[in-house]
Amino acid sequence: MREIKFRAWDNDNNAYYKEGRTKHGGWSWFNVQSDGTFVSGVDDEIDEPSHKSRFVIEQFTGLTDKNGVEIYEGDVCHLSYCDLEMEGFIKQQEDGCWIIFKDNDNFVGVHHNKDRIEIIGNIHEERHE
Repeated sequence: MREIKFRAWDNDNNAYYKEGRTKHGGWSWFNVQSDGTFVSGVDDEIDEPSHKSRFVIEQFTGLTDKNGVEIYEGDVCHLSYCDLEMEGFIKQQEDGCWIIFKDNDNFVGVHHNKDRIEIIGNIHEERHE
């Protein structure tokens, strides 16, 4: 069974937070409850629901790339397999399958390609190669 965990992109601070407590200008924390409710706060004060729109929640796929890096929804990756070279981002389909999505005509499953995938960034930050 895969581990269920999340990370959150904070649009105000341009930074990722993982579940739990982190020090970022005060103690910040968040968690995603079993019913999908997002709860966050700073210094143990729970944010009002209006603040939730500043966060983008991304789920862990349960997989790691060829370098052992955890693969999350929203990661940008490079896939190299035989003659196929492709860059895209990790996305979950309606049926629950994780894919590397380039466009509607170009996407492949993550599970069978995880050893050929390298995470090179995320959809929120500019990549620096």
